[in-house]
Formats: sequence, structure tokens, C-alpha cells
Amino acid sequence: MKKLYDCFLFVSAVVICVSALWLIMIEITDTPDVYMSYETKVCRKVIIYDGPNEIRGSCKKLPKKYNIVWVK
Repeated sequence: MKKLYDCFLFVSAVVICVSALWLIMIEITDTPDVYMSYETKVCRKVIIYDGPNEIRGSCKKLPKKYNIVWVK
């Protein structure tokens, strides 16, 4: 009975870890990229990912969460 319990705990831990990694990957790949000038710290362009498509966004209204890509 102890081995069955240990096996259950191991499988549960693996499922939780894989699920967490999957959610992190989804969050990272769906987060928009904001291209900022390194010198002036001004937004240059916004790329919003919608599945396989890339949509150009506006620098006037930045998304709540985004990745910063530093450019010249």
C-alpha cells in the first residue's frame, strides 16, 4: 500500500510540474513585444501575437503586460 501511495504522489507531482510549465509557456508566447529605443526609452513598435499571426499594435496605448525588446 505504501508503494501505491508513493507512486500516486510521484505521478501527481509530475502532472503538476508539467501543467505549470505548459501554462508558463502559453503566457510567454502570448505576451506582446514592445520595441523600445535603448537611448531614448521611447516605444518604437508593438507586436501582438494572435496564434500564428502577428498584429502591429499602437505605442499610444501599451498593453498591461508586455515583453520589452531593446533596439537602437
